[in-house]
Amino acid sequence: MESASLAAAMDAHAQWVSGIIKYVAHDGPRPSAEQLDERTCDIGRWIGGPGRQYGEVDHFRRLERVHADFHAEARLIVALVDSGAIGAAFDRLRPEQAFARHSLGLVLAFDDLETELRRRRAPAAPWLGERRTTLRRVMESAFDRLGGD
Repeated sequence: MESASLAAAMDAHAQWVSGIIKYVAHDGPRPSAEQLDERTCDIGRWIGGPGRQYGEVDHFRRLERVHADFHAEARLIVALVDSGAIGAAFDRLRPEQAFARHSLGLVLAFDDLETELRRRRAPAAPWLGERRTTLRRVMESAFDRLGGD
């Protein structure tokens, strides 16, 4: 996976966030084991592959942690749905809960990584700026549909 392909990975992540929400609402399929695993999802493959070149950057390590935390929460939500605890799953999707915080944290971690790489004048990929906006818009839209209050 090339660095430039992270743009596609971020788009896939944004769609996957919507997919989790649809799964909880019984409006979409169950996420696959590959999607639920932070090492094998699109962003995880970038983190474990081409992203490794940024391994010494604090913001990259934060990105790894936030990404892992996000996946742990997603697995918990899917397990709740699988066990029939739909109300509890919906509660975990609320904007003030970990799923939304980690989702937005992931966007901010990418933003911080981009800023740090630019500061260092490292060969940062151009994917971050435009894709970060797309990811934020998709996630905000998905979480807005839940809020309704």
